[in-house]
Order: sequence, then structure tokens, then C-alpha cells
Amino acid sequence: MTDAPLPRPTSVRDIRRREDRGIYALSFFLPPVKREAAYAVLAFRRLIHSAIDNSDQPGDSVDLRLDLFRDRLEEIYAGRLELPERPFRDEAQHTLAAIAAVVRQFEIPKQHFLDLAEARRMELTVSRYATWNALQQYLDRAAGSIARVMAGVLGVRHSEAAERLATLSQAIQLTAILCCLGDVGGNGTIFLPLEDLARLKYSERQLQSRVANEALAPLIKFEIDRARDLYRRGAEGICWLADDGSRFAVAAFAVLNVRRLKVIEAQPYNVFARRPALRPHQQLACVAAAWRLARRTEDHPLPDVF
Repeated sequence: MTDAPLPRPTSVRDIRRREDRGIYALSFFLPPVKREAAYAVLAFRRLIHSAIDNSDQPGDSVDLRLDLFRDRLEEIYAGRLELPERPFRDEAQHTLAAIAAVVRQFEIPKQHFLDLAEARRMELTVSRYATWNALQQYLDRAAGSIARVMAGVLGVRHSEAAERLATLSQAIQLTAILCCLGDVGGNGTIFLPLEDLARLKYSERQLQSRVANEALAPLIKFEIDRARDLYRRGAEGICWLADDGSRFAVAAFAVLNVRRLKVIEAQPYNVFARRPALRPHQQLACVAAAWRLARRTEDHPLPDVF
């Protein structure tokens, strides 16, 4: 890997600023080359979702759009991508140019992006997950794949670092699912494993109707415990990231998300009362915990932040 500067398409940077100010703020702890690469990766994820979601022709299907995406990805990796000159590119073309530079410079395996596209197909076609293993396969594709890409960008010094980061990303995705259970709308997908609902005697209909009864708290507590276990296992690998701001950026993102679980517990466990979110003073309180986690070495236990 070299430190040659990547293209700096303003549109790619602006996508991150528009869509997630939290991630955008944390990115400033990264060296400029890694920061621009991270913007490109996250903008490309957005482009993948858009390409698979949108249907321009009658009778178009998700599988057909997935095939078209695979063809375009092959062009990127084969160096056959043809784009207009920079002043004439639209937002999507700026993103394609940036990701083409990233995959060359950081040697990102193509399979990670294929897994991410498959996760989007699952989001559009799968409405129920019968078991935890089934849900974890989705989490690994939707969140783990992007974490493996980011591991390549951030730099690792241990063979297990990328997989630990993927586990951490699964925890963050599961946290997002729990925090969004009370949202109205969507396509009716139930992400929580049906085996968990059955065991804890909380029905699909109750979940869809946002019923806060005596069975809800044990169900949410069970899923929070599962998420925390993923956080702990994934956070073991933060010390294997490059010590150039990458560790702190990942540690801060992890701590901010795991603290959302504390908000759910304080409600208590009623995810339908309000969407769990951290207030500014709660976000500031995460800085010290993130710093401790980022400074941890592999021969020391995890700090008590999860």
C-alpha cells in the first residue's frame, strides 16, 4: 500500500456529511488518505443500495439489478471503468471513481462488496429470520463486510483483526435494529429471531403493533446481552488497528453505540416509548471510555465500557 493521495470528490465527502454527521465527525481522527478512502467506501455502500433498490424497467427484478451491479463491480476491478471527465461527473460517477482508486490502493477483496450487495438483496426479499444463526448471516453481510473493507483501509497488524472488527460491526448493527423497533413504517420485516420471540412468549403481532407488555422486557434484555457479547469479542481487536487515530475513531464509534443500549435499559427496555438516542452530554461522556479502549494493549483486559 502506498500513501499516494486519492481523488477528493467533494460530492463523496458531502454524502457523508449529509447522511451521518456522527461518522463524519469521527472521521477527522483519521489521517487524510484513510479519511478520504472511508468516505468513498461509505458512499459506495449507499450507491450499492440505490442500484439494487431502484427499478427503471417494467418487470425488473432484484436479481437482475444484482447481476448488473456485479457487472459494474467487475469493470471496477478489471480497470475497465469508463467515466466522463471529472468536471462532468454526477454524484454516482464521483463515487465510482473514488472507490476504483480505493480498491487499487488498499487491495480490497471484491467479495466484500458482493457480500454487501447480497445483504441488500436480503433486506428487500427476506421478511423473517427464524434463528439467530440466520440473522447473524445477514448481520455479517450487511455490517461485517463493510467492516472488513474498513479494516483494509485503516490498517491492521494481526490476522484476526478484520474478523474482530466484523464482529464489532455486527454488534452495532444489532443495536441499530433494537433502537429502530419502535419505528412506524418499513416493509414489515421482523429482524429479531422468531425462535427468541417464541421462547420468551412475545408474538410477531405484538411486535408489529408495538405492544409493551410484561414479555417485552425479557426479550429486549436477552438481545441486549447478546449484543454486548458481540461488542466485547469484537473490541478485543481494536488494539490491532493502526495507532494513527484509527483505533480511537473505531473505539469511539463502538462506545457511542453500546451506550445506546444503556438508554434502552433506562427506559426500561421499552423500545417503543421513544427512539433510544444519546443526548449531547451523554456523547461527551463517551470520550474518556473511548480513549481507554483505544489505548488498551492486547495483554491487558478490556476496560469496563461494555
